[in-house]
Amino acid sequence: MATIFIKDGGDFRRVVTNIRTASGERAVGTMLTRRAVDAIQTTSNVVGEVNHLSHSIVTTIQEQDVAVGEIARSVSGANDGARDVARNVAESASALTEVAESITKVNQAVSETAHGINQANESANELDQLASTLSAIVKQFRI
Repeated sequence: MATIFIKDGGDFRRVVTNIRTASGERAVGTMLTRRAVDAIQTTSNVVGEVNHLSHSIVTTIQEQDVAVGEIARSVSGANDGARDVARNVAESASALTEVAESITKVNQAVSETAHGINQANESANELDQLASTLSAIVKQFRI
């Protein structure tokens, strides 16, 4: 709607408008009182305040959007770090499993070696006894 007003004394008169009456004729100028002008000015001020508040809200939302983006990047970075830690833990666990298996094999080899040493000691003792017996038998013969 387009409307043009002119000042008429202390009041304003609408001189041009595209509003039509119920009968379809163009509406003619209407006198605006000081009260009407004040109401229009008050409404204009309220609209200005609403626009200002809307701008503040939009700015706050944009700042929150930036903050949410930063938080999302931080969470993504933390997720990447956690994934790296989990991979390192898995690799360490695998290495520790290999070490444990190696220790088990070494323990088995030590046990087998100890068993072999015991058998060698028993054989040495038997040989010592045989040597003593043979020595006693040989002493009985004279050449």
